[in-house]
Amino acid sequence: MPCCPSQRCSWTKPILKGNFSGYFDNFFRLTPELKAPLSQLCMYAHVTIEQQADKFYKMYKRKVYTTPKSYIDLITSYITLLKEKNDELRSYKNKLASGLTKLTETNETVKDLEANLVKLEPVLKQKTVEQEALIRKIEVDKGEANKVRLVVEGEERIVNEKKKKIQDMKEEADRQLNEALPVLNAARDALSLLSRQVRLFAIFSKVLGIGRS
Repeated sequence: MPCCPSQRCSWTKPILKGNFSGYFDNFFRLTPELKAPLSQLCMYAHVTIEQQADKFYKMYKRKVYTTPKSYIDLITSYITLLKEKNDELRSYKNKLASGLTKLTETNETVKDLEANLVKLEPVLKQKTVEQEALIRKIEVDKGEANKVRLVVEGEERIVNEKKKKIQDMKEEADRQLNEALPVLNAARDALSLLSRQVRLFAIFSKVLGIGRS
């Protein structure tokens, strides 16, 4: 097989196909259904460039060389691009697989929660009934408490009114006592004076013999 990668020479189509298979098989194992059209495409690109280079020379008398190395570079570039795309596809597949795993785990968790919810439903209903009964009891107790509060407030009003009346009576009694004290003191003084006078009269009577027969 001739090989002159840095010089102007042409490979035949079978050689181009063979080189494509040789290079490609080192990196990827393609099925014949994929390998055939890819090798045909690369061969067509290389041959077409050679033909256009000949036309360019005839028209402008300027050489454009397309070497077998260009063909190998074309295959290598395609392999590099294919690797990148395969890596991207693998990354996407891994992300998708991870997402599917998470989704499966989430679905299992949801199923467990639903099963637990079914088990807890009677308990929740009972708790709801108990809470409603408790709320009704609280309402009743609140009503009773309001009644008691009204009674207490009424009694407190009555007590306050009686307390005020007693206070008023005390104040009136104090006022009357304060008015009577001077009179009482004067009467006490008069009584004391009268008692002294009676005693003196009795003494004088004894001395003078008044009242003796």
